[in-house]
Amino acid sequence: MVPHRYLHLFPFHALPINSDKEFLIDRFTNGVRYAPSCQLLQLAKNQPQPSGQLGKIFAIQDPNEDLYYTNIEVETIARHFQPAPIVLKKSQATKDALYQPPHNDSLQSAHCLHFSCHGYFDLEAPLNSALALANSRVSSVPNADSRRYSRFTKDSDFDLQKCLTLGDIFNLNLRQCRLVTLSACQTGIINHENTSDEYIGLPSGFIKAGSAVVISTLWSVEDFSTTLLMIRFYDNLNSLSIVQALQESQLWLRNATQIKLIKWTSEHPKIEQHYKDRIQEELELWFKSEQKPFYKPIDWASFCIIG
Repeated sequence: MVPHRYLHLFPFHALPINSDKEFLIDRFTNGVRYAPSCQLLQLAKNQPQPSGQLGKIFAIQDPNEDLYYTNIEVETIARHFQPAPIVLKKSQATKDALYQPPHNDSLQSAHCLHFSCHGYFDLEAPLNSALALANSRVSSVPNADSRRYSRFTKDSDFDLQKCLTLGDIFNLNLRQCRLVTLSACQTGIINHENTSDEYIGLPSGFIKAGSAVVISTLWSVEDFSTTLLMIRFYDNLNSLSIVQALQESQLWLRNATQIKLIKWTSEHPKIEQHYKDRIQEELELWFKSEQKPFYKPIDWASFCIIG
């Protein structure tokens, strides 16, 4: 799909196509993917394409220390990338650390980048759209320089100079990167009021920096369901293409009952036992055994393949 203007905000793969609650994603066995424009699609096709090997990962994990399930997500995913996954955790995940050796070298040589943090799209100034890093949250915004700060969440402001902005992303060298996963809110939104064919957003920045594929979100996503989806997605990457891996994980999350999710968690070889206990506790607290907790598109449809 190469949408135009406001259609960039719509998850076509979640389009209902009949009264039996069937969606477009059910009809396309090879998945659905998107491109911000034909020009960026061609650029993405010219990048090194993802292979069956996962390669090396560089991940950002819960830099603002307020997303509990993010830690389960990243620590589980990282076990696919042994023996040496590079993960900047919590307070370590600062912008300075990202640009200093050895992390800047690891960032540029990684085949997979995974950002599990807060995200933000600035409609008025798209280049200020950003991924929040450690120490970027501020308690109050100085009136003298309000353009330096943005409200990412409903109750928190962030210092853009301590975030990874779209302007920063354009200047990265990611020629080795096959996949960028933006496990954060609003990372797939673009300036839909732009009447040209150049749609600016975080995925466009990563593609222009060298990545072949970007996974991003169209709205604010919930920490718990996102963790389950992301773990399943990376499990699938060993045997499926990126597009098929995301499609399968979305269909799985949509159709899984509470009891099946508990069983899958308990048998998962890469989730630590204390995390398994927490996931089971959450599922048992809020859902009944035969209930499908994440059937609604709001829980699974936000994630899109770009590239």
